[in-house]
Amino acid sequence: DEELASEIVPMLKRRAHADLVRSTIDSYARHGDVEELQREIQKVAGLGKRDETAGTVLSLESFSELQRVNALDKIGTGIEELDIALGGGLARGCLGIWLAGLSKGKSMCLCTGSASALKLGVSVAYATLEMSSIKVLARVKAALTGVPIDALLAGHGIPEAQEKLRVLLPTIGSFVVQDFVPKITTAIDIINWVKEAENQTKRRIDLAMVDYADRLGSHI
Repeated sequence: DEELASEIVPMLKRRAHADLVRSTIDSYARHGDVEELQREIQKVAGLGKRDETAGTVLSLESFSELQRVNALDKIGTGIEELDIALGGGLARGCLGIWLAGLSKGKSMCLCTGSASALKLGVSVAYATLEMSSIKVLARVKAALTGVPIDALLAGHGIPEAQEKLRVLLPTIGSFVVQDFVPKITTAIDIINWVKEAENQTKRRIDLAMVDYADRLGSHI
């Protein structure tokens, strides 16, 4: 029904555009594949239009896409079983989303993943729209040093963590975390912040963490 389509397609396009902007956070921070981003933009632009192409043809040229995917660098999540299932971790230029219920460990996984990336020399920017940046730092420090998070928050684990972190700092990537206001902050705000973080740290941000992406507002 053309009348129904005329109402639904604009809604789908607005949602797809919002999702696409959010995905650029990860693509930008990880030296994302520009061609892949262009393909996603073309898909969004094509919503509501009939695809009249013949499709992807089986040919020698079709191996180039497979080679491109296999050549992507992987960043470990810090969870061995998951990294094995992902073939080594999350690929650069790809958007990874943690899905789980309330208080099921999504933020902890992001912090653990940040620490794992830091140990590989990866520079990380962590935007938090939920818990405070102090708690994020505490969780990342616990994951880096092996000092229990409860000991850090209680205070008696701080001396041990300080000493271990002092030894680690020259060998790991840079880490910056910032608090953002839920429902008001947009994906564009996060992208601009990443650029500012790069200017401040004098290092390219390889990995951007957003906790939670569903609390981002829309610029549309």
